[in-house]
Amino acid sequence: MSHKKELEDFLTDKEFRTWVLNPTPKSSLFWEKWLEANPQYEKEVLKARELVLSLKYPATSQPDEQEKDEILKSILQVSRTPQKATKPHRSYRFMRVAASVVLAIGIGLLFYYKGFNNATQVSGNQLEIQTIKKQNPKGRKSEIILSDGTRVMLNSNSTITYHSDFSQNRHIELDGEAYFEVAKDAEHPFRVKSGKVQTVALGTAFNVKAFEGTVDVFLTEGSVEVSVLDQSERIIRLEPMQKTAWSLQKGLEEPSYQKDMTDMLWTKGIIYFKETPISEVLRTLENWYDVQIDVSGGYEEVRYSGEFDNEYLSNVLQSMSQALDMTFDLTGKNVKIKFNKSL
Repeated sequence: MSHKKELEDFLTDKEFRTWVLNPTPKSSLFWEKWLEANPQYEKEVLKARELVLSLKYPATSQPDEQEKDEILKSILQVSRTPQKATKPHRSYRFMRVAASVVLAIGIGLLFYYKGFNNATQVSGNQLEIQTIKKQNPKGRKSEIILSDGTRVMLNSNSTITYHSDFSQNRHIELDGEAYFEVAKDAEHPFRVKSGKVQTVALGTAFNVKAFEGTVDVFLTEGSVEVSVLDQSERIIRLEPMQKTAWSLQKGLEEPSYQKDMTDMLWTKGIIYFKETPISEVLRTLENWYDVQIDVSGGYEEVRYSGEFDNEYLSNVLQSMSQALDMTFDLTGKNVKIKFNKSL
């Protein structure tokens, strides 16, 4: 796969399709490392993956691998047939785009045609809707472009889940933190469900953080409506630079204006704490640097303020130890912190 540059190259790769439809720890690790080494192809990989998932049919209607390869080859032969052109460069670019369109439509039609005619029972003419999950482990952040054009910045230790018919059903479930720049589509509202909290937008930009039974929603552009799923009679509409929070203890809080954009600094690789409870500080560091932190001593009432721009964990811990009465030991992915007394 080291020389693949086009969408069809991924679609015709048997190992790629096998990974998408039947992922294993080994294949997932391979593609994760491949994308880290070739980040310029992330959009093509994501598009190919979603297309392969959208072409998955009930087992009774699935063509075998040989049939799939034959179909793909025949489509590619048609799409790559040389054409005469008065303007070679412009025509070649147009034909490449057209080939991708023909490929996407052709694969869908041919796979569906073969599956429909070979199936003993087919419930309707609709493709099977697949669940798509994008997940970042601790220590990794990513940018995702959804099929409707929405841009998602997904934080570490966070997951979004949606379906392959997303353009018609713009519903996302979020566990963790993400920033959404939503593509406008008045006919299809954009919904984000985080635990018991739902945020609805048409075209806007907002941040949602859902960790350990709390949900924060911060709006940067446009407007959103925030509600609790089992309390739909109460809806809070946010204006730009407003924030609301939900917890089991306090419920959905009234919106408050924020003086700055510090909630968004994580999207630029900056860790920011302002009188933050030490438990939240340590959780953030665990997710950010993919480490396990063991803490001892009196720390329940400790709060910490600091800002770190793409710093090494050792530098962050050193700065904390100078501000707080604590010592630390960093060994590999294990951190031991000891607070001598509560501040």
